[in-house]
Amino acid sequence: MLRTFHIDSSNNEPSRLNIAECNNNHHVTLSINQGDKTAEIVLDYDAFEDLCGLRYSLDLVETDKETVEPEANELALRAAA
Repeated sequence: MLRTFHIDSSNNEPSRLNIAECNNNHHVTLSINQGDKTAEIVLDYDAFEDLCGLRYSLDLVETDKETVEPEANELALRAAA
């Protein structure tokens, strides 16, 4: 591995995020360790860059349930996706 980063959780449950960069510059391995359980995924560099560039925002607006039509909700959800 070229570089490896470890990020420990700050809550009471011990867990760690591991990010390992392959030395042939072909992939990055992400893994999460929590106790004796581990989940791992291998991403190519393009997918890893896409993941790092994700930004999420959520704007909550209170509306009157009686005036909102179901079709309008469906369109709003499609537009947000």
